[in-house]
Amino acid sequence: EGENPQVIDGAEEFEFKDVLFYNQSLDPAIQLYGNIKVNGEAEFNRGIVNNRDFEGKFLFTDLATQISTWNGSFVDGAVEKLGNKNFVYPVGNKQLYRFCAMSAPTESNSKFEATYFLTNSDPIFSHSNKDESIEVIDNTEYWTVYKQQGESNIILTLSYSDSQGKAWVEHN
Repeated sequence: EGENPQVIDGAEEFEFKDVLFYNQSLDPAIQLYGNIKVNGEAEFNRGIVNNRDFEGKFLFTDLATQISTWNGSFVDGAVEKLGNKNFVYPVGNKQLYRFCAMSAPTESNSKFEATYFLTNSDPIFSHSNKDESIEVIDNTEYWTVYKQQGESNIILTLSYSDSQGKAWVEHN
């Protein structure tokens, strides 16, 4: 908890059973240079944990969960999930929370990493090279999800909001 920007840094990984992120300062409220591992519950109450600009790592283990995530509190950068439980990634970018959820992998050693970007993906992933089955590509936001470990496949659910309201997309 704090009212001034906080820095999480160190040579050793910070391991938490449960952790509360509550910081009322302007973002980035929490600058993550080091590595965090959550084994229990991470509560995102207030303040954005930024590892995108500070190169820290944020890992949730098999039984770990996250709660209370919203536009005012999430991880701005990559989040890793280890294990075979379903999970909702607390990711966002530029004061915008955009969850990404995965179904339970079959292998306990599975590890997936998700990151949300509030920018056009075309300079990195050319829209002109898209698969013919894809009808439309959003030019304002995208996610990257990487299988880092294991052979399991997942069902992925991405959130987004348009002028007609909220919608969700699932992809195998």
